[in-house]
Amino acid sequence: MGVIRNILLVLATVLLFLSFFSSILFLILSTSLTYDNVQNQSVSIIHNVLENSFNITSVVAKNYPFMQMYCQNHDSYIFSAENYTFNIPCSVSLKGQEAIIEEGIKEVIHQVYYKDYGCRFFDCFKKTEVPVFLISETSKNSFSNLFLISLGVSLLLSALAFFLIEKKTSLPILAGSVLIIAALPLMKVGNLVNLLSDKIYFQFIKIFFSESRAISIIFLIIGGVLLIAGLIFKICKIGFSISEWFSKLKKKPNAKEEVQKKDSAKKADSK
Repeated sequence: MGVIRNILLVLATVLLFLSFFSSILFLILSTSLTYDNVQNQSVSIIHNVLENSFNITSVVAKNYPFMQMYCQNHDSYIFSAENYTFNIPCSVSLKGQEAIIEEGIKEVIHQVYYKDYGCRFFDCFKKTEVPVFLISETSKNSFSNLFLISLGVSLLLSALAFFLIEKKTSLPILAGSVLIIAALPLMKVGNLVNLLSDKIYFQFIKIFFSESRAISIIFLIIGGVLLIAGLIFKICKIGFSISEWFSKLKKKPNAKEEVQKKDSAKKADSK
């Protein structure tokens, strides 16, 4: 039974590592795909997409004279290019063409992020030439759901390890160590992604892991706390064992004295 339990414990530990790794990964993806983060990280990417698709610079240049005239009596100027609609406030148009392009890019990011693409995650790759759907709220919600599923699996595997492990106080040490090992490689993935090519696909990947360091540090701290807690439990258990050992030593001479007293009392009664 001991051998079987050890094999099951090893298997549960491996699965626990995979579930911890998946949980951290999905949380990194979900956190990196918040709207504010996507807007900050994807300005240059969307600018390149718009330039390659229909040359937004030339489109703005053509519309600029009409925009200036129109904005004398209106609050905003609306124009379309390809599949995008741009609603430019006249207060922005007065700042020049660069400001208009910047505002247009923000408008596109908003449309891309909140658009309903009407396709499943992997099916969308076939429907779109440029995978802009990856930086959408739909993708963020998908990764959030996967994180919750992975977290639930991690808790179940931790409970299984608790029943399989012989010394229950060792569970925090086991869980903390596995969590640290799972978080360490993901902490460095952001640095590796920055070394990738400047092609647009790789630029999208950089957005996904923009929060990898921050999230990994949080899980490293949690793993460290679990590890330290487990070590404290171990030390406290050793301390209790030592105190019990000393208390037994103190009780032994007292027991001898009681025996001697009983023997002397019996001798006195016999006299």
